[in-house]
Amino acid sequence: MSVLKGSRPVVAIDGRRALSGPYDALGRYAYHVITELAFLTRPYDLYVYGDLSADPETLKRWRFLFPVDLLITPNCVTWEQMAFPQAVRQADVVHAFDVPPLFSRVPQIITVLDVPRGSKEPLTMPWHLRLKEQYRSQILAARLPRAALVLAASDAGRQSLLEGFSVKAERIWVIPGAPAQTETKTWAKNRTVVALADPDPRGNLTGVLEVFQRAAPADFKLVLVLQKATQRLAVDRLVRRWSLSGRVEVVGPLLEAEWAQRLAEAAAFLYLPMRDSAALPLLDAMILGTPVIAWRGGASRELLADGDFLAVSTVDEAARTLSLVLSSSEIQQKFIEEGRKRALAYHWKDAAKRTHEAYLRVLTAHQEL
Repeated sequence: MSVLKGSRPVVAIDGRRALSGPYDALGRYAYHVITELAFLTRPYDLYVYGDLSADPETLKRWRFLFPVDLLITPNCVTWEQMAFPQAVRQADVVHAFDVPPLFSRVPQIITVLDVPRGSKEPLTMPWHLRLKEQYRSQILAARLPRAALVLAASDAGRQSLLEGFSVKAERIWVIPGAPAQTETKTWAKNRTVVALADPDPRGNLTGVLEVFQRAAPADFKLVLVLQKATQRLAVDRLVRRWSLSGRVEVVGPLLEAEWAQRLAEAAAFLYLPMRDSAALPLLDAMILGTPVIAWRGGASRELLADGDFLAVSTVDEAARTLSLVLSSSEIQQKFIEEGRKRALAYHWKDAAKRTHEAYLRVLTAHQEL
């Protein structure tokens, strides 16, 4: 189904990541923003496009809110560069979550959470991941400077876009995400530490394993949560290399409710990725009352106060902090209360309203041409 022009302008959205739950950070960000957009009073129509990975329940819910079409293609490249641009050629604005169409005359808004580093990608990254990241970097390098607006989820992401992709400052809007849950009840804690299982070197899984091995008591278990099922083999290899097979449980990908339960019941959340991102998992842990030991950099820096005890810069510092958190219920309670206060300042409705304002800005500029 291509965009059908009516009396109102049309915003066409790449909704693949939002439709294909369980979600990674970008998918969850897109899902909540698009869902909240449906309930705003809008002078334009939304058309959402996905692929065959769409979750049937999400697809059914969304089709009550706005038109949703699945484009069938053999791979992501043909979807992004052939099927999607063909379907939206009559739209007034296209909103791409991550990789946009390379050849399109329709004004583009591009949301980028994890800003690529191009030629600086680690050589230790597996060849297929490196190839995919190079494709992504090249498309973004070509389109970001020409986009009508670029949406980032953190000031750290904004700075990376300015430095690495020559995007004009006035074209970058920062729209933070929010926690998946709003419930703030107290959960009984078990003897687990939760972390993301990202084998990409920037995900710093090696650092997570070292910190846990050095700091966690022998009866604690590390729960590693996959965001993609294809990462399991690489994660299992790293766990065996650190001789932690008996103390590590690899799970996922998880639905939001399952992810929330794992986080809420954990004694701590170890969040050490060395990349710019939305830091959504950090917000989730805070709202659910789980102390976070986070890398002092990227989006994490914006969520943790200056000099925060739980913000770390080295593996040694992270190990010392985790050991103290796991051994002291008083320290845990202190940071549970502070974390919840910070997380409650972020709302998906606010993110949707800012995205709506971005659409209006670009639609108005396009109509004046």
